Amino acid sequence: MNSNRIVLAILVLACSTFASLPTECIDAFHSAVLKAHNAYRVQHHVPQLTINTTVVNIAMKYAEKLSSTNTFQHSYTKGLGENLAWMSSSSLPSCETLGSNFVKKWYDEIKDYDFSNPGFSSGTGHFTQVVWKGSKSFGCGLAIANNQAYGVCNYYPPGNYLRQFDSNVLRI
Repeated sequence: MNSNRIVLAILVLACSTFASLPTECIDAFHSAVLKAHNAYRVQHHVPQLTINTTVVNIAMKYAEKLSSTNTFQHSYTKGLGENLAWMSSSSLPSCETLGSNFVKKWYDEIKDYDFSNPGFSSGTGHFTQVVWKGSKSFGCGLAIANNQAYGVCNYYPPGNYLRQFDSNVLRI
C-alpha cells in the first residue's frame, strides 16, 4: 500500500514538473520568434520565413525532450537546420520575451561574422542560420521546467552549407 502511494506521488510530481505550457504562452512565443526572425531577415534583404506546422511539431517535441531530460544538445534531425537556446532563472521572463531574447541572442553573433570572408564558424552559426536566404520556413518549440527554459528552432531547408555563405548571408 505504501509503495503505491510513493509511485502515485512520483507520478504526480513528474506530471506537474513537465506539464505542457498553456496555449497562450506557446502562441506568444511563436509570434515573437516569427516577428524577430523576419525583422532581422528584412535587414539582410532576404525573404521572410513562414511557419511550417510539421517543423513546429518537431521543434516542440525536441524542446520537451531537452527539458524532461535536462540536456542541451543538437538533435541532428536530417533535413533541418537547428538553433537551440537555454535560460535558467528563478523568475523567467514571459514566453513572448523568451522568444524575442532567444532570437536576439542568436542574431547578436553578427558582431563576430566576417562578411569579407564568408563561411561557417561555431561562434556565428546561429546568426547565419537566422538570416540564411535559402531557408524558407521554420518552426520553433519551447519547454519550461524547474526554472529552465529550452528553445528550439528548426529551419527548412537548412542553412550553413559550406561554399554557400556568400550568396545566403547578405550584408545589411
